[in-house]
Amino acid sequence: MTKLQSTVRIRHSSPTLAVEPEARTLLRLKGRAFSLALAAAIALGAIVRVYHVLSQDFPLNDGGLFYAMARDLQAAGFRLPAFTSYNQASIPYGYSPLGFYLAGWLDAATPLSLLATFRWLPLVVTCLTVAAFARLARALLAQRAAVVAAVAAFALLPRSFIWMLMGGGLTRSLGFLFALVTLVLLYRHYTRRDWRLVPGVAIGGALTVLSHLGTAPFLAFSGALLLLAYGRHRHALVSSLVAALGAVGLSAPWWGQVLAVHGPGPFLAAGATGGSIFSGLTLWGTVHTLATSGLGTGESVLGLIGMLGAVGFFYSLSRGEWLLPAWWIAIVVLDARQGSTFATVPIALLAGVAVVHLLLPAITRATAPATLRRNPGRHAWAPAAVLGLFLVFSTVTAFLRRPEVTGGLPDLTSLSPAERSAMRWVAEETPRSARMLVVSGTPWEIDRNSEWLPVLGERVSVATVQGYEWRPVGQFVSKKREYNELQGCARWISACLSDWSRSTGVRYTHVYIPRSANRECCRLLLYSLGRDAEYQRVYDQAGAVVFARRQSSLAARP
Repeated sequence: MTKLQSTVRIRHSSPTLAVEPEARTLLRLKGRAFSLALAAAIALGAIVRVYHVLSQDFPLNDGGLFYAMARDLQAAGFRLPAFTSYNQASIPYGYSPLGFYLAGWLDAATPLSLLATFRWLPLVVTCLTVAAFARLARALLAQRAAVVAAVAAFALLPRSFIWMLMGGGLTRSLGFLFALVTLVLLYRHYTRRDWRLVPGVAIGGALTVLSHLGTAPFLAFSGALLLLAYGRHRHALVSSLVAALGAVGLSAPWWGQVLAVHGPGPFLAAGATGGSIFSGLTLWGTVHTLATSGLGTGESVLGLIGMLGAVGFFYSLSRGEWLLPAWWIAIVVLDARQGSTFATVPIALLAGVAVVHLLLPAITRATAPATLRRNPGRHAWAPAAVLGLFLVFSTVTAFLRRPEVTGGLPDLTSLSPAERSAMRWVAEETPRSARMLVVSGTPWEIDRNSEWLPVLGERVSVATVQGYEWRPVGQFVSKKREYNELQGCARWISACLSDWSRSTGVRYTHVYIPRSANRECCRLLLYSLGRDAEYQRVYDQAGAVVFARRQSSLAARP
């Protein structure tokens, strides 16, 4: 191992980390004890993820766009269509298609329905991601106890699974899994200089691109950091180039066809919707992105694991171990859209470092007999008990999903039976030319009603944002602005809707206001619409309230 490599891996011992025999026992975790502890940490992650999926009877949150795309692929005989039928928005079929192929095949070849596939496939893949992270932790962390702590941290970090378990996680989870597997292969290749691993790296990179194009930049700059840490030799540079070219070639049947049909436009448009913190953000936007992407772990009540990760960040820097801190910084700086998810990897690894090298030694010193003798009346808690309390707290908070609790877990809900019934009514009772204006008062990313209505209600949702990232450059930003302005009407009166339609040029025939058990929206707007002569209440049930416009003379916009 080179001098640089030895500084990247956490050292097994340090003269400043003298610990008591009980702590040394916890740190050793040799043989069977380590295997059992690691398996328990992975199982804990699976239990948390299974709970969130089983607690709902429908795909979590989003997925309507991808569901439509999977159906389009089936209808085309599993040949890539030029456009998706979703929301009649002429959206290019430019998304990475591997997840759609898997979902369509499972629907056709197994008893699982397509909707069931959107529940179970993201769950299975997300559980496998915990195991893949465990392999990466074993590669990058020298202390076995740190590996177990890191895996437990990753298993319980909400941001490691929130967006992966959703219906839209069909693609995101596959991309994350293949990216972690590829990074493990890269580490082994750089440290062993084994050319036989290069094909695996190329295949892993191609599968990442074919699963979720937005994950490819994460894999690219993470691989570059591993190259700097472990591969500063000619063999690594040449083999990395070969693997990258192999990944490009293996994924060419997909992106080549998209280019042939649409040209580079869809990829340029999609690339413009992500970017880094330097991509045209204001100072406040940059600070907000740093707070939500770099430091936002999605934990409820208290960001305990995130704080441990921050402590491990500064501890690693103090020892000159730069890889994990640099990785965290790179994710925050280079990926403003998905950074909060990808940052869970270095955060969890750094949390494992902090537990083993700082927390456990500190607890042990505080409970040493000499310390207790100097402070009569104090009672010693065993280090294992204290760590157990940390684990119990983080585990309990990983299950909390109530709307009054902070963090990202309240987003892990799905359309209720009443909401789905309301959408079926729309499909059966409204004209096929109906144009629905969905006012939910939520950000577009988690507006499950806006996304699923075009699928379950079979009507155009005029303000839905999903899919516009693949339309010509600028349309995504414009659509988001229109959506945000519309949701501002959730707390105002009916005239706000007419003003919005007039200013945007978007025509609508119906107003759809969802009712959810965990979301209360639009009291004033509902009251105003009920007393506005321009609107007629045509549906009022537990899942939604629908109003039809009696007159609609505003000019339509394509």
